[in-house]
Amino acid sequence: MTLFAIIQSTGSAVRGPLSCSLDEIAAFDAFLDELARLHDAGPMQNPLPGRLEVEFKRGADVQCTAALLAEDAVAVICHRMRPFILQEERTHYYRVAGVLRRCVDHAEFRSFLGEQHARWRGQVLAEEFPIVVDEELVTCEKTLLDWLNSHEYHRDTAKAARLESLHNAVPAAMMGWTLQQL
Repeated sequence: MTLFAIIQSTGSAVRGPLSCSLDEIAAFDAFLDELARLHDAGPMQNPLPGRLEVEFKRGADVQCTAALLAEDAVAVICHRMRPFILQEERTHYYRVAGVLRRCVDHAEFRSFLGEQHARWRGQVLAEEFPIVVDEELVTCEKTLLDWLNSHEYHRDTAKAARLESLHNAVPAAMMGWTLQQL
């Protein structure tokens, strides 16, 4: 079997043999189907808000305002993201990325996967806009997963308590914006 793909950021074509099992190909195909479902979701049809304003005044508390998605839009996106986030799913992001890394022997494609992996983990956001509370990085994948598991997927009270302690230190608008960016 042969893989052909275009890396959009560079316009480079990736062409070469693809050495994976039929199960791995089926998982990748299911991943692409779920990606199309996410892309077609109503909230994804418009640009996602991404504005955060932080105002500092001498002698006053820091003021933060953020443009955030409506709660229903967040729920739709979280639901459509489940196949990529839940570790037991065959379409779990790390599982499919690992298959592609193993199956595609192409340096530029692997470099592209590395860049996407850094974005998925929140590493890019953490480097561009680090928020740290008591030496704990807030702008990271763990914060997003804790929020999903405490508010959207499982109602995990321990993770909710951890997030509540962060909410006490980080203005709500900034925390909402951070979660939305992750």
